[in-house]
Formats: sequence, C-alpha cells, structure tokens
Amino acid sequence: MLPLILLIFLTSPSPARSFDCTFASTYPLTYSIPYTSFPPSLTGDPSLPPWPSVPPSSPFVDITGNETLEPRLGTNFKMAYDEDYLYVLGVLEETEVWANITEDNQVIFQDNDFEVFIDPSGTNTYYKEIEVNALSSLWNLCLNVPYSDGGYENSSRVMSPSFDMLQDNKTDKHWPTLKASSKTYPSTCINDPTTVPNKGWGVELALPISGIVYNTTSSPSPKPGDFWRINFSRVEWRVLTSPPDSNGGGEYYYKDPSYPNEDNWVWSPMGVVDMHEPDKWGIVQFAHPQSEATGGTEGGGEGKVTKVTPVSRYGSWGCREVLMNVYYAQKSFYASSAKYTSDLRILDSLAPVEGACLKCGKVEIEVYDEGWRARTEVGGWRGTVNQVRKLVVEEVGDEEGELDE
Repeated sequence: MLPLILLIFLTSPSPARSFDCTFASTYPLTYSIPYTSFPPSLTGDPSLPPWPSVPPSSPFVDITGNETLEPRLGTNFKMAYDEDYLYVLGVLEETEVWANITEDNQVIFQDNDFEVFIDPSGTNTYYKEIEVNALSSLWNLCLNVPYSDGGYENSSRVMSPSFDMLQDNKTDKHWPTLKASSKTYPSTCINDPTTVPNKGWGVELALPISGIVYNTTSSPSPKPGDFWRINFSRVEWRVLTSPPDSNGGGEYYYKDPSYPNEDNWVWSPMGVVDMHEPDKWGIVQFAHPQSEATGGTEGGGEGKVTKVTPVSRYGSWGCREVLMNVYYAQKSFYASSAKYTSDLRILDSLAPVEGACLKCGKVEIEVYDEGWRARTEVGGWRGTVNQVRKLVVEEVGDEEGELDE
C-alpha cells in the first residue's frame, strides 16, 4: 500500500493559493484634488496662491516604470478645482529652456512639452489631451477611443467643426475658455543659450470642466468624492547648442541627432511607451469644499484650499481589471489568429495577470461578426468591455443603463 499512497501524494494537486481580486499590484498612483476659492493668477509662477498650500505629486518617472531609467530632470504637478475649472500647475526642472511652436493646436510634442490626459468617465472613451510648451502654445484634442483601437483625433488641427476648448466658448457649447501660461525661472529668457542657465519652467492651466466632460457621461460639476482617471506626461528632447554663425546669428538650441527619440516621463507609469491606454492612468479624487485651510495672500485676497484627505479606494478597480485583462488577452489572441474567442482558458493564458479571467467571478463573453463583448461582476461592481476598449462599470444595485448598450 505504501507505493500507492506515495503515488497519490505525488499526483494530487496542491491547494490553490488565494488570488488577489483587488489587484493591488496593478493599482496606479492617486492624488486628492483640493477645492480652491482663490483661482490661480495663471502666470506660471508656483510661488503664488493657491499653490504653496497645495501638495505636490510624486516625482515623474520613466513611462515604462523601469527604475533604472531615472529621469535626468525633475517634474511634478499640483491640482486644484472650483465650480468652473480644473487648475493644473506643472513644475519642470530645466537648464535649456526652448520652444519653437508659436501657434495653438499644432503638434506641440515636437518641442519639449507638458501634457495632461483626462478620462472623466473612466470608460476609455472621449478622453481629452492637452499639451503646452514653454511659449504657452497649446494643443487640445478629444479622442473617441485610443488610436490603437481605431480612434481618431478630434481637434481644429485636423477638422472643422471640431472639439476645441480654446474656441468652443464662442459656439453653442458656451463653456469657459481654456487658458495657459508658461514661465521660465529664475530668468525670463527662452531660446537663448547665452543667458545664465535657467533652473526650470512652470506652466499653469485652467481647464474648463464643462469642456473636459463634453461628450461623456460625467457631471459638469464634479461632486466631492468623485473619481477621474488622469495622467501627466513630459516630453523631453536632448539638445545641443550651435555656435554663432558668420552672418552674426546668435547661438541657439537644436535637437541632438544622436538621440532621435524623445524621453517620456510620466506621473503614473504606463508599462509601455504609449500614453493612449487610459485604463492605466492614475486615479484622482475631488476633495470636499468644506473645512478650508488658509493659504497665501495676494493684493488683500485670501487664497484658500481644502485640507487634503487620503484618496478613497477606487471600489470598481477589481471589476475593471478583470475586464481589461480580458481585453488585452483578446487583443493578443486576435493578433495571432485574426479572430476572437470566448474560451476563457485560452484568454487567461494570454492575460497580463494570469488568473484574472478565471478566479474573480464569472466572465461571460459574446463573440459576433464585428467584435466581442465581455461582462462580469466582481466585488459589488458589474461591468462590460468590448473590442474597442469601451469599459462601463456600475455598482450592483444600480439600474443597468449603458451596460446594455
């Protein structure tokens, strides 16, 4: 009997280890946005109210999350909001401040720039992107879905009429105007290598909330406790300094040809060199406008911002991660077979997190001619995702709305 017992012992499966359906290992960075009763001056100066009273973000990192690729220069942001605007301050270390693009709604990232990506509904659809350079030139656009899912740019750069927070206040949309201001410091010189080296540049943005939520299911007035998905990116090109020419032209900066690709430094790491994966962005929460703490003063005005409280847990995260693992697995399967599948075991073997498709609740997949749709319920939340990354979640108990669309 001993050999038989030994055989049974060797071939019996070991007890399955518990699977973390909260997906704590993939949870992104978070930030609490305080309410302010003192709008920024929009000078690009981080020393003016309300910014001294607003906590900074963590320093930016390489977009891939590779800790060995530490950025050469520091970057962080601050945010605040009121009834009309989301205010952003970007602080960028830089000794060689330059920019060439002077017109709005051009491809700003051909210069060094600061970028904001916002998905207020958390659906990966109709998200907004804003880019600004050291000359305060702006590019603002809306994407229906990410480029890799067949999405397209909606901006005045490529179509008319178009989405444009710089102009749409003059149309029937009537939202406040997008505003920006950049400032170099300690000097005000830009594009001039002969001056005393700068220490950096700052940028302030006033982003109209009604423009950000345009064409989404989000409220034009965020409520305290509401979550948005946001990320920030800094594009940095290496430059060289030209010598003066024989015609009396001065020194100037130009891109270093030995570094043909830009660096990408971000707030919440993406894991890939692609900002257009909104499901991987950071999580921000709007603080309550009560219990204000006094900040700085200017011209007799008192700058006030709410006390910062820890960001609550994003309750739908587990449900979202199950569905996004199905999405990435389907994308991988389609890339090799030119078709989709409803076989969860195959999908789980291709998912970024093994076990995500099988161990956190029942996943139902419908495959049809044009694509597919998956549905699940995890941790008190239910949701759906489809082949173009549209992700809709709601708490169990709510009436099903978009989930059935």
